[in-house]
Amino acid sequence: MEQTLKQQEQEVEILIEQECQLNKLRSNLEDVNTISIGLAEIIRNQSSGIDNIEASVDNACSDVGQANDHLREAVRHK
Repeated sequence: MEQTLKQQEQEVEILIEQECQLNKLRSNLEDVNTISIGLAEIIRNQSSGIDNIEASVDNACSDVGQANDHLREAVRHK
């Protein structure tokens, strides 16, 4: 009888420890979820800036090409 009671107490302690570990795991998963949501928002916010940079680079390439054409034309008329 006493042995069974001790065994039950040990099992209860084990269950309490497991519950504590599960609560920590749940909390960590919630943190990961929050971080993932924040990261997705940062990426979404930065994508328009990156698109603007890409458009500016494309425009600059076009402008440089036109400038080269004008310079060649100027050299030919010199």
